Amino acid sequence: MGLLLAIGAVTVVATAIQMRGRVLPSTYVGATDVSLATPQDLEQLTREVIAQYQSREIAIELDWSKAGSFLPAELGIALDPIATSQKVREGRIIDSVSPQSLWSVVTTPIDHVVEPVFTIDQTRAAAVFAKLTGSRVREPVDARLNVTDGVVVISPSQSGYNFGQTVFTQMLGRHAGSMSTAPITLQGVESMPTVVEADLAQAANTLGKLLTGGLTLTAGSAGYEVSPGELGSWIVPGDPALGQSGFTWNDDLIRKKIRGIAREQDQASTPTKVIGNTDAVVEQGQRGLVVDQEGAYSAVVVALTSGLAERSVVLPTAVTEPEKIAVAAAAAPSSNLGKSIRVVLSEQRLYAWEDGQLVKSFLVSTGLTGPTPVGNWAVHNKTYVQTYRGPGYDLPNVHYSSWFLPEIAIHEAYWHNNFGQPMSHGCVNARIEDAQFIYEWAPIGTPVEVVS
Repeated sequence: MGLLLAIGAVTVVATAIQMRGRVLPSTYVGATDVSLATPQDLEQLTREVIAQYQSREIAIELDWSKAGSFLPAELGIALDPIATSQKVREGRIIDSVSPQSLWSVVTTPIDHVVEPVFTIDQTRAAAVFAKLTGSRVREPVDARLNVTDGVVVISPSQSGYNFGQTVFTQMLGRHAGSMSTAPITLQGVESMPTVVEADLAQAANTLGKLLTGGLTLTAGSAGYEVSPGELGSWIVPGDPALGQSGFTWNDDLIRKKIRGIAREQDQASTPTKVIGNTDAVVEQGQRGLVVDQEGAYSAVVVALTSGLAERSVVLPTAVTEPEKIAVAAAAAPSSNLGKSIRVVLSEQRLYAWEDGQLVKSFLVSTGLTGPTPVGNWAVHNKTYVQTYRGPGYDLPNVHYSSWFLPEIAIHEAYWHNNFGQPMSHGCVNARIEDAQFIYEWAPIGTPVEVVS
């Protein structure tokens, strides 16, 4: 036994001397044996091996059917002969191997395959993959809710089919590493949609019930109809990519509807005018109304979300009371007894009083081309209808004249609507309903005070 070991050791040493500087036995680059090559020959040999590999086409199969053949370079595979030979020198040259490893190689040789150094051009590989699979790949299609003319429809789902670009790139890497020219076979995989028809059945049923009728939005005393078609336009089908299988609401359209209602309904209050510090109302103010748009939006969404159990939604509104403001005391009568009329020229307004209480007040138009005389007068005559003539005017069928001077009366003026501004030849012009009131309310002898 000792003799045999000694002989073996001598053999190893002899072999080491003989093989010094060469590649170890049983060394392969790809399928090519580069054993015992000198460092000088190794690089050239590696170039030849790689060039041979690069000249062979690799078949690509899709579902076991040939789709095309390509040179490695066309697939984006690039092998580096210099780096590969350097990789062999670093691990398989005799000088760099320990005696123990050398003993193992000589006595029990095992094939050692050195994987070449390579890179893969991802862009080129992706382009080949897209060219081969483009006509066969389909993306899965999710079922979706759609509303057309108020009708709910579920568009069907479809399964997808793809070959997996990542798998293709990995297979290219394995082929390059082994320098294999065997066919690359890609098997397609069916991919299922995220949302199918059954997932939308309940949402479609709920939506269908919503759209069986319209909706009435009430603001103040007015009602605004939302037809089933318009209601359907408020529906936004969920996006399966975001995990939404039902439907949501189009906030912009709902808010637009509410803004339109608010534009029609919103009204600022007008002040109530009183004389001085009294409670005598010269002009009754009007309440204001403002639609609470945020509250209205919330009310609509709550009604929609609840399934429109009630087809009417009352939009919240805020009422503003009229402010009370004082006007000049010139309107106050000289006496608190009986009926009296006071015309304030600076305000272009007539005040009708009775026992110290203001009965009526309205805008008038007094003298422009001729003055309305200031002073204390009284109604002395009335004419139901007559013609007014003078230099430059001829006005027939003038109603409700209450005369307080021989040529000055309170009467209707159908030929203009500019009350509140001087317009007349001296008379007191009024709207027909206001002239009629004075005509019927003020008897002959009623004091008429004209003040500036």
